[in-house]
Amino acid sequence: MSLTRIAISGLLISTLITLTACQQQVVEAPPDAPPPPTFTGPNFLRSTIASLVKLDGYRPVLVSGYGLVVNLNHTGSADCPPALRQWLIDEMGKRGFGSESAGFGNLTPAQVLASDRTAVVMVQGVVPAGATEGTRFDLMVTALPQTQTTSLEGGLLYTTMLSVGKPMLGAPAFDAIATGRGQVFLNPFRSNSADADSETTVGRVLAGGLTTQSLPLQLLTNQPSYRLTRQVADRINGRFPPDPGDKQPIAVPKSDTVIAINVINNYKDNPQRMLDLLSHLYLNPTAAFAQQKAIELADLIKQPANYQYADDIAVAFEAMGKTILPTLRAMYSEGAPIPRITALKAGAYLGDQTATEPLYDLAAGGHGPASEQATRMLGVLLQDRPDNIRAATMLRKLLDVDDVLVRVAAVEALAVANDPSIRQFAFGDTVLLTQVKCDRPMVYVTRTGKPQVIVFNDRLGFEYPLFFSTDNNHFMIRGEKDQPEVAVFYQSAELRGAINQNIPANVPYLIGTMAFSPDADSKTVGLGIGYSRIVSVLHQLCTGGFIDAPFVLQQSDLAQRIADTAALEPGPRPETGDSAGPADDPQIIPDGPVVPRKDSGDNAAR
Repeated sequence: MSLTRIAISGLLISTLITLTACQQQVVEAPPDAPPPPTFTGPNFLRSTIASLVKLDGYRPVLVSGYGLVVNLNHTGSADCPPALRQWLIDEMGKRGFGSESAGFGNLTPAQVLASDRTAVVMVQGVVPAGATEGTRFDLMVTALPQTQTTSLEGGLLYTTMLSVGKPMLGAPAFDAIATGRGQVFLNPFRSNSADADSETTVGRVLAGGLTTQSLPLQLLTNQPSYRLTRQVADRINGRFPPDPGDKQPIAVPKSDTVIAINVINNYKDNPQRMLDLLSHLYLNPTAAFAQQKAIELADLIKQPANYQYADDIAVAFEAMGKTILPTLRAMYSEGAPIPRITALKAGAYLGDQTATEPLYDLAAGGHGPASEQATRMLGVLLQDRPDNIRAATMLRKLLDVDDVLVRVAAVEALAVANDPSIRQFAFGDTVLLTQVKCDRPMVYVTRTGKPQVIVFNDRLGFEYPLFFSTDNNHFMIRGEKDQPEVAVFYQSAELRGAINQNIPANVPYLIGTMAFSPDADSKTVGLGIGYSRIVSVLHQLCTGGFIDAPFVLQQSDLAQRIADTAALEPGPRPETGDSAGPADDPQIIPDGPVVPRKDSGDNAAR
């Protein structure tokens, strides 16, 4: 054998050995692809945006901090844990206490904290999911349990920085996402039990929270796909295009797994509705698909077993757009209340003015929550078309129905439309007085949002003989039948003298007199009474038969929402030094009673 052939044979053998060795090596399998999106919702929502991506950041956020309530009637306390006291002194110094140029005279932070007219409080609130900068929300304030503070009555919460999570001392300024400030509202129905003192040390600041930044929102895919993120963003922006004033569209693809979500101006006051709409938007954009899907959803909601999905189906209808209006109109006046309101809600938001009459029929029909929703949808139509005289007329009729919540919804709708049947007077941050031109009297007071007293029947007067006294005779009203005026006497703890004033014998005028705080140059008499006391006086007048009208206190679940949101936090934020009190045990203020008018058929507020 020639040397050449031997060399070639050796080379071939070497190559075969090498290949065999390579084949014997363990080749690592490529990593498993991420699992496809898992959607656990109802089948009819498959192929919607929500079934393909996850909305991240859309949840209520607990915010909290420590603050100072001032202007108390010597019911505060100088007690304060040392670490918290020093932190407050530092913060107050940054904000001008002790500086005449800042308007605080020569008062030092230490002097302010030493006064029994101030109290250190824990402040908590829940920022709504998807909130944008400038969103208002309610706050709960609680005096620290280890102090001698006995009441927050009449107090003003001084500006407080609120950070995400449970209270923590010394949190960096950049952690704050909101501020809190405003008059403290106490439960006006405090009991005489042994726990009554605790009820005076827990209060609310209605609409006192204000976000200083928007909460970030984004859609996430669970497997990388530039095609999917672009397709989802294009579908959202195509259905809900931005207005010229919007800096960015709703959806902006950031990567193969992330789509940033921006709240555009049309939905700034209600970001939840925008997020609901885009979540219920089907990926298929064709009119043929929408019409077929609308018929399918219409058949589903007519089955009582599917009533639980009424809200989802209503939003899905709306997200599909005006091409499905023929299907919706066929549902407006036929069938049970739930299918009807499901179609009518979508129709109203789509601007279908033909829904006006069916909405009124449902609103006036005594169908509970469906009637309340129908009333609010009449307001949507009126806001969309202010010249819809029929809608305005129907809403005015609803001011005198039995259902309390329908009546309140009608007031809110007419107020937004600046209807002449509604007159509103704002007394600073203390109270918004709303007078309603209608026949059936009622006094309704709010416990969420801006403090508001709604007086149904703007001519509402008093029952005689009238001799009313409260607060150890510091506040009295006297009047006789057929007299155009009643006499009001008031002496506050801060005044050496007393105010004696005759006013028109009219309940709205009395409320305005109590709420108005005159300045030195004012010629109008006002008592400057806080919202809590105003509510208490009105309740006593109704209870005592001096006002012949039902008294209704709005229901509120603020304390429960704070507790529920706090339970979702990963753990308590660490305290510095001495404990500043429990941060996750807000006290639930019991709802007050509904005082029915004599021989009244008004329902209690649900």
